[in-house]
Amino acid sequence: MSRPVAEGRAQAAASYLLARFPPQSLGLAIVVCALSATLLCALSAPRMSVPAVATTVSTVTLVLLFLLMRLADDLNDLPHDRPPGPERERARGALIRAIVAVIGVAALLNVTRPRAAGVVLATSALVLLTPFVLKHLLRENRLLLLPCYEGGPALALLYVPLAWSDASGIALSVPLTLGITGAFWASYEFWKFSRKAGQDVYQPYDLSDPGLRLVLLGLAALLATCVLAVWRLGGLSPLFPLLGLPGPALLAAAVVRRWPRRGVDATPGWAGLPIVVALVGAVAAEGLWTALR
Repeated sequence: MSRPVAEGRAQAAASYLLARFPPQSLGLAIVVCALSATLLCALSAPRMSVPAVATTVSTVTLVLLFLLMRLADDLNDLPHDRPPGPERERARGALIRAIVAVIGVAALLNVTRPRAAGVVLATSALVLLTPFVLKHLLRENRLLLLPCYEGGPALALLYVPLAWSDASGIALSVPLTLGITGAFWASYEFWKFSRKAGQDVYQPYDLSDPGLRLVLLGLAALLATCVLAVWRLGGLSPLFPLLGLPGPALLAAAVVRRWPRRGVDATPGWAGLPIVVALVGAVAAEGLWTALR
């Protein structure tokens, strides 16, 4: 590859990331969640262990997995976003090369951790099969696509506790592992479903306002349940639920009061972020409490 071609591709990749996967917002949020989930694993274990190199690898891998979801989504939308022609084909080629590179780097980073590598490959397979194969096979039953699409983020977040367990040599119980994964997955999904709530635009799965309220209420309840489960199973201090529960409780109360209503209570894209901030803050406070006592 000539130097001008390499420089052109590097500039195109940087422009794509800034536009479609901004590191200063989305990238930073994923890094914070990865570090928080890792710390929560360590706080919930019989003994504290936060291996620096392994934590860095896990954080980078989680970013790559969410970047893979963005790339797959853009590749799937390409026929609708660009007219047929050379420009579309160049964009398709660039996206396919990026997908292969992201999967390759993520797998290589985890080659010495069997369970973590397995989750990386399973996540990659599901993320790619859902829009390009399963969506067409399950065209007549869209409800079955729900676990396929939402299973990608769930598997990606499950990667963090499994990678931490592989690196530390400390086994977390299955309920505790699912509780930690579920807390961060519910937070992410609440943000995703609420970021366009009340706006007169396409909602996920074309949900009506009552359907969207039901989903948001269910996610807030799931987060509260996971916070309580991790608290009890992980032997954490009362500080964790005291800080982690008000977020989902307040947002659930808002949903019960018939938020959102399209065209009436339109919200900015960050509307669901307080529920994530509350969870991250609860983990940070628990870590500080553990360090000081």
